[in-house]
Amino acid sequence: MLMEKLLRSRSARSGLAKVQHVAKKMEHILQKSDSFEHCAEEIRRMMDEELNDDEYFVLVDEKGLGLLHTNRLREGTLFNDKVGEKAATTDVPLLQLYERNTGEVLIDASCLVIKLESGQRYNLRMGRLMHRPFLTPAVFGLGIFPSLIGAVAGLIMGASAPGFYLSVALSLLIGIGGATVFYYQLQSRLKDWYRVTRSISAGNLTVAASSHGRNQFAQMGYELNKIVIGTRDIIRELAASAEVTQEVSGHQANESRQLAETFEQMSGMMQTFREGTEGQLASLEELRAMMSQMMSEVRRMQEHMDSARRLSAQVTEISRRGAAAVEDSEYQMKQIESAVEKSVYTISQVSKSTEEITNKVSAITHIARQTNMLALNASIEAARAGESGKGFVVVAGEVRKLAESTSAFAEDILQTLENTRNQATQAAEKAIMSVGAIEKGMQVGQIAGEAIQEMSGAAERTRHQVASNYELANQVITDIVEIEKIIEGLTDIAEQFSSSMARGAVAMDEKVVGIQQLAEDAELLSAQSQSLHKVVKRFAI
Repeated sequence: MLMEKLLRSRSARSGLAKVQHVAKKMEHILQKSDSFEHCAEEIRRMMDEELNDDEYFVLVDEKGLGLLHTNRLREGTLFNDKVGEKAATTDVPLLQLYERNTGEVLIDASCLVIKLESGQRYNLRMGRLMHRPFLTPAVFGLGIFPSLIGAVAGLIMGASAPGFYLSVALSLLIGIGGATVFYYQLQSRLKDWYRVTRSISAGNLTVAASSHGRNQFAQMGYELNKIVIGTRDIIRELAASAEVTQEVSGHQANESRQLAETFEQMSGMMQTFREGTEGQLASLEELRAMMSQMMSEVRRMQEHMDSARRLSAQVTEISRRGAAAVEDSEYQMKQIESAVEKSVYTISQVSKSTEEITNKVSAITHIARQTNMLALNASIEAARAGESGKGFVVVAGEVRKLAESTSAFAEDILQTLENTRNQATQAAEKAIMSVGAIEKGMQVGQIAGEAIQEMSGAAERTRHQVASNYELANQVITDIVEIEKIIEGLTDIAEQFSSSMARGAVAMDEKVVGIQQLAEDAELLSAQSQSLHKVVKRFAI
């Protein structure tokens, strides 16, 4: 019931109105700025100016994190209690009774400042103390209480009325006067101490309690001044350390970041180099296999060259024999040509003789015909002569028969001679054609001989070239054997190097992890240094 009464009090309502008023100002500042960090100091100054006698202003995000606080000692605190969670997420002005972890009970007024499109939101909280009256009743009660006791004692003892009232009045006057002096002295000291503690909580370490004398109140001021001076010295040393730490951690973070990037690049290079080495090793293995295959091919080529060398020798020998055979054939063709020419001449002579014989046989045939005519005429004349001419007729008949036989035989001889002459003519023509063919054959044979001679020379040159290639193949085999040895050595070196690179890559990866951890630690240290620097900057020293 008392709590609800406090929330309905005029002080609580005025506090809610105040937090809404300050939130409007804060919203205007946030809308003008492009980021929260750029306007944080302006908002902090405005919060300090608007605080007056209230306990705190704190700007929180949706999680309840105190981004800005008028009490610099509590800035950055996460207020995740029930009151803090409600205050951080409320969309409407809200009043709550806040039992602080310091033991205080406050009125907490909160409202929404601004909600951004990104979902980020800021709420403002204000705390107001609700003190119960204590100091005034206590001081003035202590001042009046002795006078009341004296008055009661006077009444009991039966003191006279004028003197009694005078003594009561004087005692009340003295008590109230002393209480008033004591109250103002105590109130002045309390205000001064409250001013100092509020200034300290607001981050102002340049204040000091105004203490004079050697009484307990002055000593309390001296003790507060000791706290302020000690805290100021600590903050000053922290500020110097924060400056150095921030600078060093910044350099360290940059160097660690660059070192991490360098090691990552080196790790990538090592990995690439390792892959290249493995690829080179694979290439060497392929090269060695290719060299082995090439060795086999060269050996087969050498065997083929040896066969070619033997074949070349055989071709050379055959070419020589062919050339000799061509030369012999040429000689035989010349002999045949000479014999054929002689045959042609003989045939031509035979043809001439046959023609002469034919002429003579023709003459004989003519004579036989004339004789036959004469015998016929003689037979006719003998027939005319009668008996005296019979013997002559017989002779004439025989002569005529002989002439006819001679003529027939001459005709046969003439026909035979004609056939012989025709055959001789054909033989002569064929012989002449044979002579042309023989000449062409001799030309072809000569060309073939020249070709065989050239082929023989080419075969000889081929034999020499094959022999030279055979020697070169032997040298190539020797070189390939040496290359295989070199490749085996390179393969061994590449395998060792690849193994070393693999171990180096693993070590580099481990180093990269360590460097990355170092860089993360350096970044964390830099962030902590910046955070410490921000904390130190909250205080005026």
